[in-house]
Amino acid sequence: MDQATFEQMLKRGPYGYQPVLSAPIVFLVIFCFLTLAHGFQAYRSRHQLWVLILPFACFAETVGHALRVYGHFYPMNKDPYIAMQVILVLTPAFLAATHFTILGKISTMFPPSFSMVKPSWILPGFAALDLTSLSIQGGGSGVAATAQIAGKSTRPGGNIVLVGLVLQLIGYIAFNLLLLSFVKKCGRMASETSELDDDKSVLLWDTRMKRFVAAVFVSSLLIFLRSVYRTVEMAVGWSGIIAHSEWTFYSFDAALVSAATLILNLYHPGDHLDAGRVPNWGRDAGFDRDSDAESQEKGKTGSRLGEDLE
Repeated sequence: MDQATFEQMLKRGPYGYQPVLSAPIVFLVIFCFLTLAHGFQAYRSRHQLWVLILPFACFAETVGHALRVYGHFYPMNKDPYIAMQVILVLTPAFLAATHFTILGKISTMFPPSFSMVKPSWILPGFAALDLTSLSIQGGGSGVAATAQIAGKSTRPGGNIVLVGLVLQLIGYIAFNLLLLSFVKKCGRMASETSELDDDKSVLLWDTRMKRFVAAVFVSSLLIFLRSVYRTVEMAVGWSGIIAHSEWTFYSFDAALVSAATLILNLYHPGDHLDAGRVPNWGRDAGFDRDSDAESQEKGKTGSRLGEDLE
């Protein structure tokens, strides 16, 4: 078979090109490392089982890039391509779940006035949104994959995935609004109470916590940008020109997801949301000073009555 004939066959294949070998190997190694690192950190934070989402997401990314390595040698094989596409489209939803969980947990550590919505609603609300988005994307990927195997139009399945991605984008917009509002109120609190002696609230909003929140924001922004790319990709089509463009995948998906995941290695939520290190922002932080003072006054009144009775 001559080169021209081979290239024509590749254009009709699932990738639309022959995948390079170097790039998927690089990201395969990166995600292997991130899986091991997050696995170790999850073990250290095993009292917080939800952080297991991170090594699972990294492992799924590892499998996805291993399938791209396979695709270099067998670019005409549809089944591995479809598995790769489904895995790499869905996996960042688990990172979104991590970001949403972090915001929900931080919000409950602070007084309710620091949140735009009731803190106890944040985690279940975002969890329901992310699960719905993941389910829609998974269902759409299944429909598109089945159509691709049968040689039919993948447009209906791609449109379903598009709906799930748009829902994820809406979730991230709401997430960033809540996070930025929270940071603004924390900054205002620090400026108003920085000169008070023995005020625990200022100590809680320390440099370490500020850096962690900033890291979560940057990580979430990277996944948001990746979701924008995937949304455009699905709007063009499951098998459209963007899906058949290799450099866009590595620039706007693999690179962004690996960077977002690495940030959560450097600023692991298990280290910063440790209940033993971060006290409750209500009573412990002095935000119930009025009620505490009232309780103390009642206690003194009770003691005086007891003395009078004696």
